[in-house]
Amino acid sequence: MLYTTALAAAACAFPAASHSALCSVAAMLAEATPFLLAGACIERVAGRRAAWWPYAGCGCGPASARSLPAAALACLSFGPILALARLAAAVAIGHIVRRRACCETPGRTWSPLPALEPMLPGAIAGAIVSEALARVDVAHVSLPLQVAAGALLGCASPPCAVGSVAFAAALQARAPVAAAAFLCVAGIADIQTLWSTRIVRRCEPDFLSCVLTSLALGALAIERGGGLLHPAFAAALATSALAFIPLALVARTSCSPRARIVPALMLAGTLAAAPMPLYRATETTLAQLFAGERLSFTGQIASDGTRQGIVRYAITCCRADAAPVAVCLARKLELAPGSWVRVEGVVVPMRGELCLLPERVADVAAPADPFVYR
Repeated sequence: MLYTTALAAAACAFPAASHSALCSVAAMLAEATPFLLAGACIERVAGRRAAWWPYAGCGCGPASARSLPAAALACLSFGPILALARLAAAVAIGHIVRRRACCETPGRTWSPLPALEPMLPGAIAGAIVSEALARVDVAHVSLPLQVAAGALLGCASPPCAVGSVAFAAALQARAPVAAAAFLCVAGIADIQTLWSTRIVRRCEPDFLSCVLTSLALGALAIERGGGLLHPAFAAALATSALAFIPLALVARTSCSPRARIVPALMLAGTLAAAPMPLYRATETTLAQLFAGERLSFTGQIASDGTRQGIVRYAITCCRADAAPVAVCLARKLELAPGSWVRVEGVVVPMRGELCLLPERVADVAAPADPFVYR
């Protein structure tokens, strides 16, 4: 009742932010579902021989930095020392989590819903922190505050380890100290991992929870991610949606209202129109540009009062790791902020940064999918 009252009050006080946070929570949970479903099936068939599974996926679950694909991405982005240190720490924590889970959660099923439930606190915290981060420029605060902010972001990091590393790489361009603090916590000692080490009464799925999950995943698959997930997830989402049909039949005699919370949030976030994240115009994030390069860029006009730029958001895995791709304009356009335009021109140095000098500007309609995908 306290959680429900607090969430209802926040939704009334900040409707736009609550709407965006709901979409982010749904994206994180939906992204994790196919991986957890595959892990549940493998573990059911192979038993203890499936201990390798947490290392093979994208890192959906506690101690997510154990993911080898995420470790490889961290090695490419931050070097082998940091990547190996994160992997070793996550393996040690993951051993503790697994041993505790084996003792405290004996009722394993084919459904990933019992494993999704402990992810909910971290997903909600990550969505709230992401909304707050969009309104605060971490790069312009003192170093101690950057460390604190990075650690806080790490505690509320997205459940996907690959998405966390991608977020840290985007943050590094603006605030490298905060990015380092983020990586020291995310996937190692975050809320999701710490929550999993507690004795948590996990609920068994029932008929309605499986139906709600199937509807949410099916809707996202039909919409090819629906602005919440990368389109590459469409096939996995469709397969998972079909897999929940026999699971619903198996669980038709059970009743667990608590098991319906996560599927209901996923379906609500899927059906809600996902608004674009809030963008604060700062420096360009197009690190590969060079002076004299020709560029055609489609995005929204953004302004901080003194400078004007074009911005579009890029998704690596899901909406929770959406990061702005922005380019500053060498001269202002007589267009309202938020307008969609396609600007063609040449990249020129100006005031110590690279800007786009517009040569051709065309108004365009807002695209059906406003995101681009890495």
